Amino acid sequence: MNRYSEILKSWKAPEGLSEEQALAKIQGRLSNETNKGNNHVRTMWWSATSVAAAVLVAWVFLMPNNRVIREATEVASSKTIVLPDGSKATLNADSRISYAEDWSDVRTLELQGEAFFDVEKGSAFTVNTPTGAVIVLGTSFNVYSRGQELKVACNTGKVRVVAGQQQVELTPGQCANRQGQELMVANFDTDQKTWRQGVFYYENARLGDILEEMERQFSIRIECTDDVRNVQGITTNFSKDDREAAFQTVSAPVGMEFIAVNNTTFKLQKRP
Repeated sequence: MNRYSEILKSWKAPEGLSEEQALAKIQGRLSNETNKGNNHVRTMWWSATSVAAAVLVAWVFLMPNNRVIREATEVASSKTIVLPDGSKATLNADSRISYAEDWSDVRTLELQGEAFFDVEKGSAFTVNTPTGAVIVLGTSFNVYSRGQELKVACNTGKVRVVAGQQQVELTPGQCANRQGQELMVANFDTDQKTWRQGVFYYENARLGDILEEMERQFSIRIECTDDVRNVQGITTNFSKDDREAAFQTVSAPVGMEFIAVNNTTFKLQKRP
């Protein structure tokens, strides 16, 4: 309680409420959401990034004039959003972010999917995901958060990644990948083309992850067995500008081929 009271010291409670009443209101709302089984709020509140999450929750519940903005992309699309402080977020296909309209005190947003951020200098900038948080000052970086997987790549500046009880700091050319409960750090080429240029690279990847990205980028459905999806160790790449070439570069290394079922559904199967 004292921890969150400190957070609220710089805020003005809603008209007619004391600080104690405001805190009680937050607790009451959180208790109700938890009793309803809202895992998202519960995870935010008790995660390693609970302070940043508490700030966002307080905004939503205590400052009705500070509305929450939600942005999303459909499959086979991407878009760039200018955030309240002038920072930019470029969302990959099938991705979502939400943030408070007023960033005069704290710069915090939530991400599900994948986005590249170009952050203006200023106070701490926090990206909360279901599997961890990314905290920076002024920098550019990419965040991939789908399912239980979290990948963060630092292009400029310095990035801190917090996941569970672990945290790492990344410098340009370093990336972090959450594998189970561990954060693994590796190097990457900052000059290499990425999804923002329509190119997708994979090294020692699971085939199912590649197929899911193809489904998002080409707005198609790919049918195959679970055994095929779980094939590991695939190194390949594809461009979203050429679907047929993508089919070839992904299927050839595993001795398979894509067969059209209809205009939007394809079956991945062994070559005869």
